[in-house]
Amino acid sequence: MHRTVRTGGTDVIRRRSEARSAARRTARRRGIGTVAPMSERSARLRSSYTTHVWAWDVSLTVLALALALVSAYLGTRVNEFSGTAGPTMAHGLLWSAAMTLPLAARRRFPATTLMVVTVCFATHRWLLVPEYNVSAFVYLIALASAGSWIAVRRRRDAVRAASIGVMMAALIADTIRTETPPEYEAIVNSAFAFGIAYNLAFFMSGWVIGDIFRTRRAREEALVERTQQLEVERELRARRAVLDERLRIARELHDVVAHHVSVMGVQAGGARRVLAKDPDAAAVALGTIETSSRQAIDELRRLVSFLRTEGETDPFAPRPGLERLPELVEDARRSGLVVEQRVEGDPRPLPGSIDLSAYRVVQEALTNTRKHASASRVDVTVRYGVDAVEVEVLDDGAANGTSVVGGTGHGIAGMRERVALHGGQLDVGRSDGRRGFRVHATFPLRVAS
Repeated sequence: MHRTVRTGGTDVIRRRSEARSAARRTARRRGIGTVAPMSERSARLRSSYTTHVWAWDVSLTVLALALALVSAYLGTRVNEFSGTAGPTMAHGLLWSAAMTLPLAARRRFPATTLMVVTVCFATHRWLLVPEYNVSAFVYLIALASAGSWIAVRRRRDAVRAASIGVMMAALIADTIRTETPPEYEAIVNSAFAFGIAYNLAFFMSGWVIGDIFRTRRAREEALVERTQQLEVERELRARRAVLDERLRIARELHDVVAHHVSVMGVQAGGARRVLAKDPDAAAVALGTIETSSRQAIDELRRLVSFLRTEGETDPFAPRPGLERLPELVEDARRSGLVVEQRVEGDPRPLPGSIDLSAYRVVQEALTNTRKHASASRVDVTVRYGVDAVEVEVLDDGAANGTSVVGGTGHGIAGMRERVALHGGQLDVGRSDGRRGFRVHATFPLRVAS
């Protein structure tokens, strides 16, 4: 019996999802991919925007106040010259100031601003303050601001409707209290009807303008929020890519170093045991150690060269593949193993990533055989099928599966991860019907293409 590790279908999706979750947890622990930089940038933008808006509202309020005071002053002076009844200069200026100053808070307290302006305007008319033009546009701004900045629709509509109702009642009351000679009653009634229609249209224009500004602002805020989300996602993708690259480099370093170091370890142990009895055999073992160390250095140099020129050259050019399988076999033979290599089917070029992964699986399996099994013979088989390529490493050792499967996660786990990336299947465990350990990997070529 041997344990089968399946890495295709839903298992691949599950493992990828778990890997993404683990990457996110690791990123959070290391401060990778957090939104703090974006939040700080957003806070600065909001602070700048708030300052700009506050300055604009204060400037608008000061301008409206100045125009209202000038208009009230001129209107009061005209009343004084013509003898028309009306409030004093002080009252006219006071009510004009009371009506315009609330505009400074029109965004923060839109409902309160509208109601204060409404009451001031109605009182303004009732007291016959001779200033209408600036006051009318101040009310229009307050009405539009309420429509734009009150968040809840029902409250927004209720406040605006109540305000317009008060304004219309004030206008009607102001007209009714005016005495009209009988001979001018028809003209006055026509003017009254026109005034009602005109003012109602004027007020409704403020209603519509507020809705337009609210809709436009909502779209702008949605666009800004989406832009911020995209920037955060871009930063997360970039940092996850860095994390994935670090994991890939770790796998490559493990595959390169572990193989040659295990050879050197075996040969060093053999040389130590036979140094006194058989100097020639010890010299051969030391020569193997020297060769393996040089090969490890060459592999590391190729890996570093690939990392330095990854963006400029073919990313698979420096990487080994199954064409270098005889070198692995020869290394294993120099460590004292009897290795038989077989190729079944018609050899053909493979996609670069599959070629590399198949090579690494064989390399890791041979490394584990030397490290964890008391094997004397290993069979390495490569099978080229119509729609898949298989690699198999079978030894006759003790096959201590516990020690093989455990460890740091870069050995069998690394093989499993490599095979999973191609939608393949990995079988790891005791071989059927014989003593030993078996590693069998299948890479589907249709998935890769």
